[in-house]
Amino acid sequence: MSKFSERFKELRSSRKLSQQELADRLGTSKSSVNMYERGEREPGLEMLENIADFFNVDMDYLIGKTQTANQALENKEKSTSQTERDVLKQKIIELLAQLNEEELKEAARYLAYLISSQDK
Repeated sequence: MSKFSERFKELRSSRKLSQQELADRLGTSKSSVNMYERGEREPGLEMLENIADFFNVDMDYLIGKTQTANQALENKEKSTSQTERDVLKQKIIELLAQLNEEELKEAARYLAYLISSQDK
């Protein structure tokens, strides 16, 4: 069984669609869906694009070139996560700037405590 046929069947099953329901949504026949899943037939480029769009996955994922279903989404999540982290760091810096020397020492001790407790 090809990587495409495995992933195609897995995606259909995960959406709890029958072969006929998926065929109707893709504008193809149930027979084609069945053959794709059994590895007896590979879709053409246009159908491959339709399948990728329908399941919101990358074509490279469908054909087995990558392990990530949606690289753009993963990159966006990483970017958003980094941006949120940067915003938090900036907020901490702004708050620290408002502290007097004694409060800064206390904040430093607390941050050191937080870091050391992560190691345990």
